[in-house]
Amino acid sequence: MQSMYKLRRLRLQGCKTYRQCIVAVLEGEFTMKQIQISEELFIKLIQYHFLDKHQLQVEIEEGLNKKIDSISMRLLYSQYKTAPTEEEKEKARKEYLDRRGVPGSFRW
Repeated sequence: MQSMYKLRRLRLQGCKTYRQCIVAVLEGEFTMKQIQISEELFIKLIQYHFLDKHQLQVEIEEGLNKKIDSISMRLLYSQYKTAPTEEEKEKARKEYLDRRGVPGSFRW
């Protein structure tokens, strides 16, 4: 929960998107939790670094970007569920639904 507080504070200090906040996390501004990646992505990372298969770079970047997007969606959802005020909850809910691509006619 402490890292979520830090993420909210960072967002108020200039992060325009959660993706920028995730990048800040990856640059070491926060205490990291463990993150799971697929076995396929793990194997590609090993091949890239240990077997010098640099042709896998695009696939690795796509896989990591997909993971960053899923983390940012989870952070938005968590912020929606744990926001201290109704205003913050509503803002996080709207951003989550916008990023998820839910049309306005399907929203409550």
